[in-house]
Amino acid sequence: MASKRIFCERCSDDVPFHIVDDLSEYVQTHGLTISESARQAMLERIEDDYDLQVLRQAMAEDDGTRISHREVFKEFGIKV
Repeated sequence: MASKRIFCERCSDDVPFHIVDDLSEYVQTHGLTISESARQAMLERIEDDYDLQVLRQAMAEDDGTRISHREVFKEFGIKV
């Protein structure tokens, strides 16, 4: 049996009812509107993509040098 779906005019796609119900419950629980929730999700995705880009760059530049936490503590005068 096919699941119930609604047509989303703004996205020109069918959306399963359970997703709409889950989204409505989520935004209501968190005191958001659907627009606010979408904006927040997009900003988090942009931040995640940026973080991944920075990680990949750091990995590409990694020369394998490692410093122990004891060396760091010693350098900053922290007694262990």
